[in-house]
Amino acid sequence: LQVQTRSMAQSAERRQLFPGCDVSLLTLGGAVLGGIDGTEAQAILDVADAAGISLVDTSSAYGASEAVIGRSSAQGLSVATKFGNACELNNHTQDYSVAHCAQALYHSMEQLNGKPIACLQLHSPPEHPSPLTPALVDLLDSFRAAGKIGSWGASVHTCNGGMVALAAGA
Repeated sequence: LQVQTRSMAQSAERRQLFPGCDVSLLTLGGAVLGGIDGTEAQAILDVADAAGISLVDTSSAYGASEAVIGRSSAQGLSVATKFGNACELNNHTQDYSVAHCAQALYHSMEQLNGKPIACLQLHSPPEHPSPLTPALVDLLDSFRAAGKIGSWGASVHTCNGGMVALAAGA
C-alpha cells in the first residue's frame, strides 16, 4: 500500500517537457501495448490515466502500440513516439531519412487518432555518422512550428548520443 501510494503521488507530480507542456513524472512505456490483448491494453491505459500518468512512450517499432493508444478512451494522454528503428513501416531497416521521418510522423498521427504527439524522437540513431542532417533538423523544426509535434529529440543509448542530439537542436 505504501508503494502504491508513493507511486500514485509521483504520477501526479509534473515536470515541464517543453514550454507549455507539463507531463507526469512517471511515464507509461507503451512497448507492451502492441503485443497484448486489446482489452488488457485498454485497462492498462485506463489505470495509467486514472493515476495521473499523462505521457505514453511508444514507437512505430512496437507493433500495434500506437493504434492501441489511438483507440484508447483514456483522456489527457500525450504521446512520445519514435521513428527510424527497424520495423515493418521501413521494411525492417534503420531509416532516419527526411522522407521516412515525414512518412513515420503522418503514420503515427493516423494511428494515434488525434492524441497529441508531445515529442517525436529518432529511435536509437547512430552517433557516427549522425542522421541529424540540416535537412532532417529543418523538417523536425517545421513539424514543431506547424503544431504537428510539441518537440523533437532522440532516444539514445549513450551520453555522447544525447550530446549529438542536443548539439543538433533536440
